[in-house]
Amino acid sequence: MQYIIWNVRGLNDPKKVKRVSELLRVHHLDVIALSETKKVDFSSSCLEALANFRDFAWKHLPAVGTAGGILLRINLDIFDVIRWDIGNFFVSCEIKNKNDGFAWKFVAIYGPAYDELKQQFIDELTSLCSSCSLPILVGGDFNLIRQA
Repeated sequence: MQYIIWNVRGLNDPKKVKRVSELLRVHHLDVIALSETKKVDFSSSCLEALANFRDFAWKHLPAVGTAGGILLRINLDIFDVIRWDIGNFFVSCEIKNKNDGFAWKFVAIYGPAYDELKQQFIDELTSLCSSCSLPILVGGDFNLIRQA
């Protein structure tokens, strides 16, 4: 299994979508988490370009204004999707490997840039992780500095 967690800093330019699609195709990625998409919605042509003609499931968290946005893509040839969850700062998917039956949770996050929302982000992430009994992989742009 190969995956990527990538802050793409916007997917509104068709040339950028093409470049991202080419990179994804070359590396044959099974799980793709794109953060800071800056998109409210995705057209079917954009999703098809990013899928590279493979069978994928998609979920996204829309951007708010020109900030944020997450797109999570799961390869359905490799995984069965058990459950999706979308919060204010994350998109997650419980998945099960079709070959070995291993089940786990993938969480793509995009933390708030504004200080007044950071505690809400931490609380949401804590609640999500503490309520799951599966192994979890969390990745993305936290927009946090632990120590300075």
